[in-house]
Amino acid sequence: MLTTKELEKVNSWCAMNDPAHVLRVRGEEPVFFTSGLSGISPPVVSGAAVVGSGTQDALDLDQSFRGMLPPSGTPLSPERYNELLRIFMSNPATGCTTVMDMARIAAGFNPLSPELKDNQKAFDDYVGRIMSAPFFFLNDSSRTDYHRGEKNWNVAVNAIVNLYEGIETQSKEQIRKSLINMTEAATSRKNTRQTKSLFAQSTVNLEKEIQVYIYSSTISMEESKSKGGTSKQTDITIIKARLTFYKNLWPSYAQMVMNRHVKLVSDWLDANTTKPGTQPVNLTCFKRTA
Repeated sequence: MLTTKELEKVNSWCAMNDPAHVLRVRGEEPVFFTSGLSGISPPVVSGAAVVGSGTQDALDLDQSFRGMLPPSGTPLSPERYNELLRIFMSNPATGCTTVMDMARIAAGFNPLSPELKDNQKAFDDYVGRIMSAPFFFLNDSSRTDYHRGEKNWNVAVNAIVNLYEGIETQSKEQIRKSLINMTEAATSRKNTRQTKSLFAQSTVNLEKEIQVYIYSSTISMEESKSKGGTSKQTDITIIKARLTFYKNLWPSYAQMVMNRHVKLVSDWLDANTTKPGTQPVNLTCFKRTA
């Protein structure tokens, strides 16, 4: 069980990240029960995935929850509220996606339109809110850098696109188009580094534990001219954070969360994938560059 001090931390975080309050401040209408790493620039493509043996059970409980929701505009009876709370308490996976969605809304990060103005700051804020949330334990974070030199930008573009395994064709084409734009900028502005974030992904792994992986990859390109000729340098950075959701403690604070917001797993997937309605991809590994 949580101590009084721990419950206060949970309540404080929920109040600070309450979507109803945040949206009212922005002049937007809040909707309840809706389907509705510093220095990283907004990604060209954003993705979400839920994997693991507990996925189907979580989706089934979500369907039960959705089925208990009253028609739009109908008051929520105490009996129905209690049944919704019972289902919500028994499904920590939805608890995890709900908390992450609260952080996203509070930060103002929009994964469906990654290149919106101020989305870079919002993405940094989103990740920071998750890492500081009392629902998670930060297991580790890492940064991996790859460096390569090419004589031809086309070779570099193809090599970089091939780093991403399992991404649908449309997303790869978005990455390719962005890279081509970068190479053109690098060629026209020699000795000036061009930087872009290519992909950000949140993966929720539902096994005995609930673990969250947040990935981001950033690319820099520079074309330099010297007496020895022209050189083309590509630098790739992959950032990963792994957190554990306090699954066993979820029933202790589920009601605090549900009273403010709910984001079912399937709805979280749609709201965090750049191309809504497509099957999310699990981008948990990158091929190493040659």
